[in-house]
Amino acid sequence: MTTNPLTSLTVRDLKKALALRQKIDSLSAELARLVSVAPSSRAGGGNRMRRKRLAAGNSGVKSEWRGRQRRSKRKELSRAARARLSALAKARWAKAKAGGKNRL
Repeated sequence: MTTNPLTSLTVRDLKKALALRQKIDSLSAELARLVSVAPSSRAGGGNRMRRKRLAAGNSGVKSEWRGRQRRSKRKELSRAARARLSALAKARWAKAKAGGKNRL
């Protein structure tokens, strides 16, 4: 027969567990509220003041930084790399045209 692990807990531990559970529930409700607001603000609809309040929360982040974050996802090619790619493309076109093709 197995024993219930809750019977070995003290009253203090049970109170801690109850407080933790309540905090988890409140955070879960807050998350659900935030998730339900996000789609309407992304779609462009919804309350104008709500969008302003949401944007005000992000006002501490500089707009230049946001732009750099977005650009950092794609690596930029150096001039030398662009020149190599251009030379390769021109060589392909020259070979195709020498073969009498007007398409690659």
